[in-house]
Amino acid sequence: MATTTEPSRTRRSALAGGLAVAACLAACLLPLAPAGGLLTGLISAVTDALVPAALLGLAAAGNAGAWWWRRRIRPAAATA
Repeated sequence: MATTTEPSRTRRSALAGGLAVAACLAACLLPLAPAGGLLTGLISAVTDALVPAALLGLAAAGNAGAWWWRRRIRPAAATA
């Protein structure tokens, strides 16, 4: 039984095997790409709609808090 341990032959077969695995993985994942794109688009649309609303809500809450704080402090400052 003769076994070959030539480095060039081993590297070539490893490279061919690696390319075959990469091609198989790409072929298997290709049908999932549109689904991933749809999911990413949906998340982006929801996030883009929620971020301005959240910022406006935060600004309104901040303004209401500042108004309440000033209204609470002014009568105390007027009596002092």
